[in-house]
Amino acid sequence: MIEMKSKKKPENKSNVLFHPECLYSETPNESFKLHVLQFVQFDEPKRRTPCILLIQEGPFFLPSLVKFAKKGYTIALVELRANDRFPNVIYDIKETVRYMKKNAGTYNIDPDQMVLMGGEAAVLAGFTSLSHRLDQSEEDCQIHAIIDLYGKVEPSQEEVELDEEAHRKCCKNYLFENFGPILIVHGKEDPFVPIEQSARLYKALKKANKETQMIILEKEGHGGPAFWSKKMCNHYDRFIKSCFQK
Repeated sequence: MIEMKSKKKPENKSNVLFHPECLYSETPNESFKLHVLQFVQFDEPKRRTPCILLIQEGPFFLPSLVKFAKKGYTIALVELRANDRFPNVIYDIKETVRYMKKNAGTYNIDPDQMVLMGGEAAVLAGFTSLSHRLDQSEEDCQIHAIIDLYGKVEPSQEEVELDEEAHRKCCKNYLFENFGPILIVHGKEDPFVPIEQSARLYKALKKANKETQMIILEKEGHGGPAFWSKKMCNHYDRFIKSCFQK
């Protein structure tokens, strides 16, 4: 007699929990929220994970983000105020960092492994997180790594001529700051933010002896699913792990 044994599926020892609409700040007229994808390792429930704060234009690609979170990250999807004019948008981002640090136990994150991911506002917030320039508080909001997603990192000549504070929006003016490694990702066919901006920032970072990498997506424009492909998520994963495995 041959006994047929059914194959057991490998037990899923991790998952991603979704915490929607977490209030991180408010004013008399407006409330500011974020949505948290929390990585949980069931056989090690108190394991602390790096925290990625994602500030993104347009829609969030949730299925890809969930898969990315399963690599061992808690991801906070950040909503900014409706009137996201400079420098308010920088203030909001830094408040989300403080919120996640204060609630590190709730989401089992490591407050010493904070990553900012997004465009120019995320880059500026990351560059100035230690000095508290472009800030309204002296509370801890330190960022340890930055992923620049096709950010408009320098103002146009027209903006410089019309805006007295245009120089404060130029990321290259903050290279003297103390900040962590930065990965720059840009589509070569971007119709809104010329890839030359990212190339110039990359060269300036190298010249300033900052730790930096740059990835060019040859056939891509300004954002889209390609930036959240399996291949790109693997790039992000390797970059973040390299920042914290030293």
